[in-house]
Amino acid sequence: MTLFLAWLLFSGVIAAWASSKGRSGLGWLLLALIFSPLLAGLMLLVAGTGYHCSVCKEAIHKDATVCPFCRSDLAATKTDPTQEARFCPFCSVGIRGGTTVCPHCKHDLTG
Repeated sequence: MTLFLAWLLFSGVIAAWASSKGRSGLGWLLLALIFSPLLAGLMLLVAGTGYHCSVCKEAIHKDATVCPFCRSDLAATKTDPTQEARFCPFCSVGIRGGTTVCPHCKHDLTG
């Protein structure tokens, strides 16, 4: 009985941890209940976060306002549709939609 309660408790901990990382809490709860909370915890540790920069697609913290990799302003891309992510046609680096000159290769993007 004690083992069953510990299994349920640790499965709940895994679900809460998964939810805080932007993953499905219910899905990870079921995974932990069926297989093992320890195994699910190891898989969640390897899985990383569920949040990615809209410009460079790198994994970021869910509360980030600036991408630590490409320095894109994430708050502007969420609120302004003209700031949607796109790629430079010359160097293929991720840039914001309103950019007129590529910050990487310095090509003019207005034409």
